[in-house]
Amino acid sequence: MTETDRTDPQQALRTVTVIAAAITAALLAYALVVEALPIVEPGFSGLLAGSQSSIDVLRYGLGGLTLGIAFLVPLLRRRLTSHAPSRESGERPPAQSLLAATVISLALAESPAIFGLVLFLLGGDRWDFYGFAAFALLLVLVVFPRHNEWQDWMRQQTRAR
Repeated sequence: MTETDRTDPQQALRTVTVIAAAITAALLAYALVVEALPIVEPGFSGLLAGSQSSIDVLRYGLGGLTLGIAFLVPLLRRRLTSHAPSRESGERPPAQSLLAATVISLALAESPAIFGLVLFLLGGDRWDFYGFAAFALLLVLVVFPRHNEWQDWMRQQTRAR
């Protein structure tokens, strides 16, 4: 990606939309793994099938972490995009700041699905994955870049300069 690509708002929006779509597709790929593994490995009941109490502790811990992420994503996004950089200060252009904030937010939003995949692999319960993945999908949809929001933010940043 060239410097012009990172500073052009329309190109940055296209780039982050492709990234968001790829993350959304990754959620589907995780679901395919969850559905295919018991077919490929009949009788699959998780790598730690005999340690249900350990799985329960991990489930609650990852559930708490997921709730923390749900609160962190909007706060972090607001913090990363809260001020308009000036050219004299050498800070990132607004489009680049919003692109970075959105990619970081999307990555965090995807993490509950990864938690669910890990729980499935360890405990063998598909619903562990689907519960966490549904929450991740909801977070990804909240963060997914929207043209109108992007344009409004860019206008605000331009006025603030």
